[in-house]
Amino acid sequence: VAVITERTHVVVRSFSLPSSTYGGNTVLYGASDFNDGYGNTDILRKAGANPAIIADRCAYKNGRTPYIPAVNQFQDLVTNYTQLAAGLQLFGETLNVKSGIWWTSTEYNVSGAWLFNDGVQLSNNKNYQYGWAPVVDF
Repeated sequence: VAVITERTHVVVRSFSLPSSTYGGNTVLYGASDFNDGYGNTDILRKAGANPAIIADRCAYKNGRTPYIPAVNQFQDLVTNYTQLAAGLQLFGETLNVKSGIWWTSTEYNVSGAWLFNDGVQLSNNKNYQYGWAPVVDF
């Protein structure tokens, strides 16, 4: 299902990844962009950080590299949740981005990163284990 806004053009599936830490709570990777999840994930991937490594395990048939959405991109998923859920349901899929805790690819500082807890944007320590919702651009 596609989510299209001014800053987000992604395909979302019901595929989510197991909870894991963000990684490196004493390392500032430089994944600080609020709108470019692909760029953030690429930075993390090159550094060997957890979210990027996990995103590499996703399988998308279009051959595009999956990534973890940045803060504003994930906010677009939350804001458009009703339509996203309805679209996924058409394909027999579900992914509730307004329930649970989901990491974004955007760092907050050396020890923390941005996340969404039941649809609310917060930051927390990178050592906590939360879920991941990889997407691909189209």
